[in-house]
Amino acid sequence: MLWDPVFGWDWDRIRFLSFALGFLWFFTGFITATDGGSFFDPTMYALAWVRGNDVPVLIAFAILSAGAFAWWRREVGF
Repeated sequence: MLWDPVFGWDWDRIRFLSFALGFLWFFTGFITATDGGSFFDPTMYALAWVRGNDVPVLIAFAILSAGAFAWWRREVGF
């Protein structure tokens, strides 16, 4: 849980997830580079997947944005 209604943002968990995702990105790039590819091959693969599935990605982004806005309205009190 990244948000606690009593204490607010859990900055330790946010920091942990940021470092974990950064390590995963660096590790996959390192493994790809040692296998003869480019360091950015996993990133380019993910971007190609997003470009190939642009409509579902946009739908998911719209739904997540609406959910984030509804959560913000509930927290602010509107």
